[in-house]
Amino acid sequence: MLGGNPGRFQHLGHASPTRRMTIEMEAQAIPSRHRREPWNKGKLIGQKPPLRPKHVWSIRTRLQMEGRTRDLAMFNLAIDSKLRGDYIVALWVEDVAPSGYAVDRAIVRRKKTVGTSDSS
Repeated sequence: MLGGNPGRFQHLGHASPTRRMTIEMEAQAIPSRHRREPWNKGKLIGQKPPLRPKHVWSIRTRLQMEGRTRDLAMFNLAIDSKLRGDYIVALWVEDVAPSGYAVDRAIVRRKKTVGTSDSS
């Protein structure tokens, strides 16, 4: 009610000129932050096309020439088993080579994840 009691309500219009200047001066005093560019700006997002056999062999060759045995073993396991990355990195040496001997076939059981509807 703006009409009855003049001291009770005030008109909420524009800020006074001195108040507006104070706000503008504060905004100028605060250093502007540089907006960081997202790390994946301009990159292909979503599902990627599968690796071709020539790409797989070039990666295997490069890892072997660089002497990166661990990375080569993990890459071979990932490609040959078609396991997801989170399963690969969660594996221990004992899972694939108990007592120091590599097994021909290993069984990896999928862990149940609570709260998702992923059924693959």
